[in-house]
Amino acid sequence: MTSFPAQARRVRDSTLSPQRRLHALRECALHCAPYGFRATWHHLVVAARIPRSLTDDLDALVRAADELQRTRDVVVPRAQEFAALRRREKATGRRLPRTSPPWNSWGWRPAGRRRILLTS
Repeated sequence: MTSFPAQARRVRDSTLSPQRRLHALRECALHCAPYGFRATWHHLVVAARIPRSLTDDLDALVRAADELQRTRDVVVPRAQEFAALRRREKATGRRLPRTSPPWNSWGWRPAGRRRILLTS
């Protein structure tokens, strides 16, 4: 598996075929999918106005890659801060995180505090 920066370079490489550039954009979305892959992909297609025929607007792929890069520039430092915080907490013996991960704050609960719903 290649890295996000390597795939982003392929998206921007005008010597590659449009299909290879689209595949590279897909790989970028797999590396950075803040809403999950399908929702992120849909967002990119709509926001960057990627046409069905890629030859109509090759710049759309670059717009989509740029948007993903901006998102990644926000998410990666937050994830690194959270990882450093967890390392410090674990070093002091705390196994359950005090806060939710910044990339999954909409419904996450620590394992010890989850509500268990019983159905009859």
